[in-house]
Amino acid sequence: MAQKRQPPDATLLLAKHRIFNRLCTGHRRSYQNPAFSIRADDLRRELFIPGDVFAKALDAFIHAENQMAVEVFERNGQRYLRLGESARDNCNDWSSLETHRPVSKPQAATKIPVRNPFLRSA
Repeated sequence: MAQKRQPPDATLLLAKHRIFNRLCTGHRRSYQNPAFSIRADDLRRELFIPGDVFAKALDAFIHAENQMAVEVFERNGQRYLRLGESARDNCNDWSSLETHRPVSKPQAATKIPVRNPFLRSA
């Protein structure tokens, strides 16, 4: 089956979004631990991103001016990714959208009459 080809910019943008979303999800699941990080190779395999696109996405994160959304660092010869401080704030805002919704008044359940199939009509 032929794969749909995307323009290079769209592919790179999609990879950056997927990396960022996965890091945000992991950060939130770690109870917003600032030391949370993911090994770059594991993340690439998990997201099924080709190596060259993944490398370009990491390079774009590294060279983004004044953003520091994703930090790339090395530990024990392995590359790791974690959210920068500004990105952690953005991920923390996700919960405020959920928790600060106005509470709606619960509605009473609507009773729907159900006909008993075992009863005979007279």
